[in-house]
Parts: sequence; structure tokens; C-alpha cells
Amino acid sequence: PRSTLFPYTTLFRSRQAEALVRAAGLGISVESLLGGSPLSRQESALKKKPHIVVGTPGRIDDLARMRSLRLGNLRHLILDEGDRLFSKEYRDPVLSILAKKPSSACVILASATLLESTRKASAPYLREPVFLDLCDAKVLGSDIEHWVFYVEHRKKLDFLRRLEHALKPKRCLVFASSTDRVARIVERMERERLPADSLLSRQEKEHRRVALERFESGRIRYLVTTDLGARGLDISDIDQVVSLDLPEEGSWYIHRAGRTGRAGKKGLSILLADGIELARASKIAVDRGFVFRTKRLAEGSVYEPPVEEFFALVEEGEKERREFLRRRGT
Repeated sequence: PRSTLFPYTTLFRSRQAEALVRAAGLGISVESLLGGSPLSRQESALKKKPHIVVGTPGRIDDLARMRSLRLGNLRHLILDEGDRLFSKEYRDPVLSILAKKPSSACVILASATLLESTRKASAPYLREPVFLDLCDAKVLGSDIEHWVFYVEHRKKLDFLRRLEHALKPKRCLVFASSTDRVARIVERMERERLPADSLLSRQEKEHRRVALERFESGRIRYLVTTDLGARGLDISDIDQVVSLDLPEEGSWYIHRAGRTGRAGKKGLSILLADGIELARASKIAVDRGFVFRTKRLAEGSVYEPPVEEFFALVEEGEKERREFLRRRGT
């Protein structure tokens, strides 16, 4: 194809496209269009007429409006991480790009999870679409092992430190629900001399680049992020993913877990859940066809207790939590 667009997760997709081109021995060029980079440099690169363009929606739309990126010869438009691209944050530039594409262009919408709202929003731009479900249940159920620990919300940071002593992961991706919580986790890890850094959308591009390089090279063992890092983050040999909470939208847990167990390798996804999250986690597992193995951490070791023992622990912990809240008057 003379021009293919991979909006979103620009840096990773650009590297992957370049690697595939080299491996296939194809004489075609790849150019990345990253928001925040100088427009003049990207305009100059586009004058060389690259075959494949990898870009973020906003920057692609900007260059198309300026007519520096001409979509008249576009043959394939690939919307990777489709659910995210049709969210409120990205929808306007994505719809603008779709409106500019030629009617003959093939549109491919790809996502590990495809919400009904995304299907409805994209329907006007898809001509007689064919749905291909390439989800391999073996990956989620066998290549990735899912552990769940019962931990009260206020005790999760302490538990993470104990888990480090027990498991000592080589490369671990940690997910938290908010940017403030990410900052607190990294600050706590640094105080305890654990090699960690954060990955947040509000950070400078250079900080994110350096953090990813340090994580990929093994100079730090922990990378802490929000669900920003759940989609499109393709780093080899992540042996553990830890979720300090269960996302409100169950599909986000699937994206988180999918950062490990990649390319045929085994991985471990660990969820620290309170009583409410446990019930939701059970539903996600049933819906997606995998099993959470209930675990307990005691005396520096992880073991799998009988189910009765695990839920007795949950009942005791929830009783303690309610008493704590009662004393606080909340």
C-alpha cells in the first residue's frame, strides 16, 4: 500500500512497522507523526512520500487539514485500539480523518475489546464490515496466570512492598486508578530503594521516553502507570502485571493483563482486591473464560489456601474495615 495510517501508540507502532519492513525485505518507508514534535520536521518528512504513516489522531488530522498529508491515495486506514479512539478524548480528530479518506480505502478497526458503543459510532464509516474474532482464549486462560489477593484499599501499598520481598519480579508493570496514586506509589518505592519510575500522560514526552527505555533495558524493575499504559504498550519479557485496583470497566483489566504473556511466553497478572472488587473480578473471569486463583501472602511466602480459608479471611477483613469506618464516623 502507498499509505497506511496507524493512529495512536505512535512510537511502539512505528518501531513495529519498521521491524516488519526490514524483516520482509520490502523497499518501503515508514514515518511517524507524533503530537508535540515540530510540525516543520514532519512536513519535510512527508514530502518524501512515505508508504506507511504511523501517527496520533490529532497530529494526523492537523497535517491533513494543512494538506501536508494528502489522503487521496490512502488505501488502508487502520484504527488501532479502536475502543479508545472512539472515546470522547479522540473522537473528533478520528471522525475528521474518516471523513477525509477516499471511499475506496479499506478501514480496519482493531481492539482487544470492542464495546457496543464503538461498533455503533464506527458503523457509518464501515462498508459491509466483516467481524473477525481473533481472541485466543488460551492466551488469557493459560499463557497468563491470574492471581487475586484480598487486600483492604488502605493497606495495598504496604502489601505491594511485602509482595516485592516474596516474588522479586525482574520486570513488573504496576497499574493504579489515578495519577496521584501513581505518584505516591513511586515516591514510596524510591524511599524503600526499589528501582521504579512512572508513566503518565501529563509528563513531558522526554520523561516518558526515558522511563520506557529504563524499564525495557532493565535499569528499573517497576514501571507504575494508569490505564494509559494498558493499551498499545508492547514491552517484551514483562513477567508480572500488578493491578492495585480493579478498573470500573472490566475490559480494562483484560488490556492490563495482556501486557504480559506475550509472543507465546508465560505471564502473571496479580490483582489486589477488596471485598467489592472481588465480586466484580469473579464476574469478569466468568465472562472472559479464565480463572482467578485465590492467593495469600504470609511469612514472606505466597501460597494458595483452601477456598474456605480464603473467604474466611475476606469476611474477617471486611468486618475489620466496617469497624474502622464506623470509628471514623463514615
